[in-house]
Order: sequence, then C-alpha cells, then structure tokens
Amino acid sequence: MDEIAIKVQEKERKRLGQELHDNVNQLLATAKLFLDRVKTIGDESFEFKTKVSQYLQLAFDEIRSLSHGLATPHFENTSLTDSFKRIVNDIKLSGAFSIFSDLDKKAELLDNSIKLHLFRIFQEQIKNTVRYSHATLVQVRLKVAGGHVRLTIKDNGVGFDMSKKGDGCGLSNIYDRVALCQGTAKITTAPGRGCKVGVLIPIGILKKVKSSEESAKAHSSMGKVVAF
Repeated sequence: MDEIAIKVQEKERKRLGQELHDNVNQLLATAKLFLDRVKTIGDESFEFKTKVSQYLQLAFDEIRSLSHGLATPHFENTSLTDSFKRIVNDIKLSGAFSIFSDLDKKAELLDNSIKLHLFRIFQEQIKNTVRYSHATLVQVRLKVAGGHVRLTIKDNGVGFDMSKKGDGCGLSNIYDRVALCQGTAKITTAPGRGCKVGVLIPIGILKKVKSSEESAKAHSSMGKVVAF
C-alpha cells in the first residue's frame, strides 16, 4: 500500500464516519424519539417498548463508537497521547481485559502524519487483540528516544503461528504504514505465548524527508513565479 492509497483510505474513513454520525445516527435518534412517545397498555407491551428502546440506544452507541474510530484525528487540536488514552479508557470501561499504558509526551513533537500512522497502527492491533487474542492483560508503550519513536503493544493471549496466519489485512496494514515512515515492524508470537508488536520509526529520517518535500515544493513554486 503506497502513500496515495493510505490517503484515499483515510478520506474514505472520514466519509463513512461522517455518514454514520450525521445520517444513520440521526435516523436512529428520531426513531427512538417517536418510540418514546408511544403509549403502552399493560405490562407486556411496556416491556416490549422498553426492549426496543434499549436496542435502539445500543445501536446508537455502537454507531457513534464506530464513527469516532473511523474519523481521522486532528492532531492540531487533539494530542496523540490523549487519543491513545481514549481507547485505553474505553477498553478499561468495557472490562475486556486489563490494559496498562506508558505514553511519552515527547511524541507530541512528531509530525502529524507520523502521529496518524502510529494511531492507526495502535487501533489496528488493539482491534486484533480484542477479536482474537483472548488476552487478560495488554501493555502499551510509546517512547521517543535516541532519534527514534518506538511503539510496543504486548498481550498475554493465545498467540498464533505466523507461518500459518500469513500477513492478513490487519497485519499488512501495520507493515505498510511502518514502511511509509521508513521504519521497521516486528511481530513476535507463537501459539500459547501471546503476541508482541514492535514498531520503530527513525525520527531524523522523517524530518529529512519532510524537509526535502517542502524544499521541492518551494523550488517548484519559485519556478512557476519566474515562468509567470
């Protein structure tokens, strides 16, 4: 997956998130509003109405959660560590497993595009953990040191055989995003031994890449001005 494909994916995520939030959620909210105005006769009909109302609320909450997950974070207004903490706190609230995080505030100095890649990698692996790991403990660490940013996500779940699992869509997305950042990703796992995802991105290289891109744009603009 190249950079253009990633940008298209993010654009589609944003569109779907907005549709879910602005359209489908509004329809559910309106349906619940009408249902709440329905008068019931007898305990049985009241129970049915209550159940329908509860399921509508569950659907409303699920779609809201999905739309938030699909939306692209705006790191000009939201910090990367706060975005991580929101997911961590949601996991704690759900009781799916115990989760502990150690998040370096220096990560806020990273370029916003890198923050987005790190956030999506974190989302992807947490989703994999929830779906497949049967873990009781997950540890998340984000550290900036020695010219690198390192993201580690480790669980004590069932693990899997990498030779049989293949890359899969989720793991492939992780590798692709790390490659775009000129970094490395290592997944350590085995049946019955949990899973550890380690991502290492060289900050210095990223800054040089960004600087060269900005320089190229500047030269291009200057050329256009002279031609004009």
